[in-house]
Amino acid sequence: MTFVHSFLIISVGMRVPFELLLRGCCYGSLLFHILIAQVILQAEGSNYSDESEAITTPDGRVRGIKNITGADFIFGGLFPVRSLESGSIQCGELRKERGIERMEAMLYAIDDINNRTDILNGYTIGYDLRDTCSSQTVGVEEALDILVRGGVLRDIEESSITECIDKVSGNSTYNKLPAGVLGAASSGVSAQVASLLRLFKMTQISYSSSSTELSDAEKYNFFLRTFPADDLQTLAIVDLLENFEWKFVSIIYSLNAYGEAGHREFLIHAKNRNVCIDLDSGILESSGTDNYKQLAENLLKSKAKVVILFCLDFFANRFIEQVNLLQKETNFTTRFMWIASDGWARSTSIASSEYEDTVAGYIGFLPYTLHHSGFEKYFSGLLPSTNIRNKHLFTSFYDLFCKNVNDSCNNSRLPVTEMKSYRQGSFIPLVIDAVNALASAIQRFLDDHCSGTRKWNRESQVCIGNDSNVTLTSELLLRYLLDNVTFISASGYIVDFLANGDIRAPYRIINFNATENTSITQKFVQIGTWNPTLSNDIRLNLSRSMIQFGFEDGPERILRKEPLESTCSKTCENGFHRHLESGLCCWECIKCVGQTYSDDPNITSCKKCSEGEWGNNPTEGSTGCEALPLRELTPDNLVLIVATILSFLSLLAVLIIAIILMVHCKHPVVKSSGREQLTLLLIGITLSFMFAFVIIPPVSIPSCFFQRLIIWTSTSLVFGALLVKIVRVARIFLRDVTTARPKYTEPHYQVLFTLVLVGIQLLITLISFVIHSPTPVEELQSSEGSLLAPTRVITCSTINTAIFIVQIVYDAVLILLCTYFGWKTRNFPENFNEAKYVLFTSLALILIWLGFIPSYILSPSEYKFVALSFPVILSSITVLVIFFIPKIYFIYFRKDSGSQPKSLFTSGMDITNFKYLGAASSGSTPPPKQKPERKESATCPEFHDEEAPSVKNVTFTTASNSEKIKGDMWNVALNDQHKEKEVHTE
Repeated sequence: MTFVHSFLIISVGMRVPFELLLRGCCYGSLLFHILIAQVILQAEGSNYSDESEAITTPDGRVRGIKNITGADFIFGGLFPVRSLESGSIQCGELRKERGIERMEAMLYAIDDINNRTDILNGYTIGYDLRDTCSSQTVGVEEALDILVRGGVLRDIEESSITECIDKVSGNSTYNKLPAGVLGAASSGVSAQVASLLRLFKMTQISYSSSSTELSDAEKYNFFLRTFPADDLQTLAIVDLLENFEWKFVSIIYSLNAYGEAGHREFLIHAKNRNVCIDLDSGILESSGTDNYKQLAENLLKSKAKVVILFCLDFFANRFIEQVNLLQKETNFTTRFMWIASDGWARSTSIASSEYEDTVAGYIGFLPYTLHHSGFEKYFSGLLPSTNIRNKHLFTSFYDLFCKNVNDSCNNSRLPVTEMKSYRQGSFIPLVIDAVNALASAIQRFLDDHCSGTRKWNRESQVCIGNDSNVTLTSELLLRYLLDNVTFISASGYIVDFLANGDIRAPYRIINFNATENTSITQKFVQIGTWNPTLSNDIRLNLSRSMIQFGFEDGPERILRKEPLESTCSKTCENGFHRHLESGLCCWECIKCVGQTYSDDPNITSCKKCSEGEWGNNPTEGSTGCEALPLRELTPDNLVLIVATILSFLSLLAVLIIAIILMVHCKHPVVKSSGREQLTLLLIGITLSFMFAFVIIPPVSIPSCFFQRLIIWTSTSLVFGALLVKIVRVARIFLRDVTTARPKYTEPHYQVLFTLVLVGIQLLITLISFVIHSPTPVEELQSSEGSLLAPTRVITCSTINTAIFIVQIVYDAVLILLCTYFGWKTRNFPENFNEAKYVLFTSLALILIWLGFIPSYILSPSEYKFVALSFPVILSSITVLVIFFIPKIYFIYFRKDSGSQPKSLFTSGMDITNFKYLGAASSGSTPPPKQKPERKESATCPEFHDEEAPSVKNVTFTTASNSEKIKGDMWNVALNDQHKEKEVHTE
C-alpha cells in the first residue's frame, strides 16, 4: 500500500479535513509519521488474489468480492454484511438481513445487464464489492481501497512531497477509476464515504441511505440515491398521525446521521401540523444497557401513547428489549402504538414472538418496492455449493437460516427462498435501480461520444476517435445521471433524479399483525401507500379494515379494535376553547360564555359575536350566536293598560268638573277661587292625564317629543298655579295690617306669574331637546356581571343628567314653596282662602313623588316613562280630589249662597269675595259702604275684585296673638287683652 493511500484513510477515518492533512503531509512531524506507519502496516496486510474473487483480511475474514478482469466498467459496492462487535470497532457476526442479499442483488443486476442487448451491448461490467460492517470507519477504508485498487493513485510518487500535493489536489488525471460506487446502506456510512469520494469527484449512488443531510448538493455534490429522503418519510409519518388524530406523540431517535436528520425533519413537519411532542430523546447506538433502560423508563412515564422510533434495527432492538422487560414487570398496564421508520420497519428480530406483546400492531414505513421475481429466481438457485463467486460470505449467510431447519438444509440442498423465515428484502429493487441508473448513464455517454468511428478504450476509459478523444469522467457521468437518466424502476415508478440527487419515490405502509400460527414474514401486512407526487389530500391511501392496533392495556392479549387516543388533554367540545397550559397539546377546556362562542374545538380563544348578537348558551358554553331578544313596551302591557284606563277615567272626571264649573261659574265658590287659576289647574291636570296616551308604543320621534314636553309642562303648570294662588293669599294675610294692599294680586297678574313659572320649565325642556334630541334609541339591558343575554330595548333617548336634575329640582322647589306657604297660612279662616287645601295637596304631592322617584330610577328603560306616568296621574288626581271635589260638593249640596257650611268654612262667616284688606288705625271711622249697582248678564260676568259683595260681621282670629276680631261693616275693634277689633273694609 502506498503512503498516500494510508494518508487518505487517516484523513477520513479521523474526520479531519483532507487539505489540512495534506499540509501535515508536506510539513510533517515525527508523531504524524508514526501514525502513518501504523496504518500502512495494518492496511498492507490485505490479501488480494486475481485468481480468487474473495478479498480477505490477514485473519481470514472475507471483506469483499471482486471481478474486474476484462471489464469495460467497474462498479464498486458497499454493503453491511457484518455488524460491529458491541462496544468495539471490530467487525462482528454476519447479519441475517440486509448485507448478503443486497450484495447478491447487485451481482444479479450486473449479470442481467451483461446479458442484455438493449443496454451496454458488447460491454462488460465488473465489480468490487465490500463489507462495511455497518461502521463509518470501515466503510471509508473500504471505499478508499476500492479507489486505490482501481488505480486512482498509481502515478503518485511517494518520494516527492510536492508531487504528492499536486497529484492529490487535482493536477493529475486518474485512470481506470470505477465508474461509480453503490452504497452505503446507512446514512452515517454514506455521509463519510461521500465526503471521501467527492475529493476524487467519484459518483456515489446509495440504495438505502435516507438522511436529509445527504440532500445538501454543495456538501455532497457527487451523491445520489434511489431511496427517498427522510423529509418525505417524516412528512408521510405526520400525514399518518393526522389521519388518526394523534396529536401528542413521543419520538425516540438514534444520535447519528440517520436519526438526527429524521428527527430534525419530523419536528419541522410536526410543528406545521400542530403535532405536539411529549418525550423527545436521542441516544447513542453505543450506549450501555443502563442508558437504554433509563430511556425506556422515561417512555413509560410519558403521557403520549404513540411512539415514533426513528433509528436502525439494531438500535431499535436494544431499546424495545428494555421496554418489553419493563412492561412485563407492570403486566402491560401501559402499551404504545409504535411508528417505525424504514430503518427497522421490517426487522424480523424485533417482530419475533419475544417482543410481540410490546410491538404488536406497529405501523412502519418502507420505500415502495415490489417483489422482484427475477431476483427471486436467481436467489433460489444459490446454494453454498453453487455460489462460486461469493462462496464464503453466502455459506455463512446460508447457515444462519439453517439453524432450525431439517437435515436437507444442513446438507445445503434447500434454497434460502424456501425457508420459513426468509422473505425477500424490501430494498432489493432499489439496489437493482442503482445499478440500472449507473449503467443507463454510461449508455447515454456511449451513445453521444462512442458512436460511429469512435471506439471505447477500457484501459484508458476514453472514447477514441479520429477527431478527438472524450474521457468518461465522474463529472461527466454525474451530469448524465442528473440530466439524461429517466427510467421505470423495478417497482414500476419513474426514477428521475432531482438536482440534489434525490428522487420523489412513494412509500409502502405496513402493519405488524399479531396473528397466531403465522410466520413472522406473513405478519407484515401492507395497509397502504404514500405517494409524494399526488396532491396532499390523496397522497395517503390507507385500508383501515386491514389494520391491527395492537393489544389493549393489561396482561390479556385482547386486540384493540379502534386506534388508541394519544392526547395530553381531551378534545374540547363545541362551546369551549382551549386554555393552553404547556405547548400546544396540553390544555384546559374553558366555556365560551356571554357574548363569546366556539364552533371549533381546536381554537385557543373564544370568538366574539357581532354587535346585536349573543351566545346561544351563554352560561354553559355557546356554539354559535343568536340575535339579542327585543323587549319593548306593547299595547297589551298590563301596567300600561292600567295607566291608560286610569288616565281616561280621570279625563272624564276633569271634563265633568270643567262642565260643572262652567255651568256654575257665578257661584260664590267658583268666584272666590279665581276662575283663571282654576282654568290653568285644569289645563295642567288634563295634560298630565294625556301623558299616558303618548307613551303607548310604538316608540317614535313624535311620541318621544311629547313625552318629554308634556311631563314637565303639566307638572310645572299644576305646581305653578298652586304656588301663585297660595302666595297671593300669603301676601295678603301675612302683611302688616297698617300697610296698603299688596300689588300684583289681580287675576291677570296671577295668570302671568303662572305662565312665567311654566315658561322657565319649558325653556329648560327645549334646551334638553337641543342637547339630546328626543329620538328612539336601542339600548342593551343586563344585570351587572350576568352572563345571560342582555335585552335590546327600544326607548326614547334619555335626558341629559344635569338637565334632568335641574328640571326635577325646579318642580321640587315649586311644590316645597307651596307647602311652605300653605303651612304659614294654615290657620287663616278657611272661608276666606284655600290655604289648608293647598297645604294638604302639596303634602300629598310630595309623598307621591318621593315614593315614585325610586321606582323611576330602578325601572328598566322601556318602563321609565310608564313608571313616571303614575306619579303624574296620581298627582293630578290628588289635586282633583282635594282641591276640586269640595267645591263640587258645596255647589250641589249647599245651595245657600249667603252662608257656607260649617264643615267647609268657619261658623259665623258670611263671605263670597273681597276686594282687599284696608289698614285702619285705632279709632278711625271708615267711609260708609256704597253698594254698587250692576247688572247681571246671562253668562258669567267678568270677575273682578272691585265687584266683591259686602262683608258683614267679619270675625276672625289672628295666628300671632290669638286675638278675636269682630267687625261690623268695615268697623274693626282692637283689644290688646283679648279685645274685639272692628275693622272697616271698603
